[in-house]
Amino acid sequence: MLDWHDDDLAEEYSVVTNRALLVGINQYRDAPLRGCINDVADVRDFLSNAYNFLAEDIRVLLDSAATSANIKQHLRSWLTRDAAANDLTAAFDF
Repeated sequence: MLDWHDDDLAEEYSVVTNRALLVGINQYRDAPLRGCINDVADVRDFLSNAYNFLAEDIRVLLDSAATSANIKQHLRSWLTRDAAANDLTAAFDF
């Protein structure tokens, strides 16, 4: 008989949380770039299709929204909040 209170068994069947923070900046004042926002869209699609990330698992910061303060805030208060050992968390900067 299985003991559902067994810590090893509970860890093996625990729910894994997926979270990704994608940052894309094309609008640099001195050296504007092309393609960074497209890269974010491609990675979002890849995470959704290959790793079953849901839309709510992925946060996106683009251009003027991708400030240092905003990125740090998302890293602290969302990406790593309540992260467990088996969770899949990732941050990508383009």
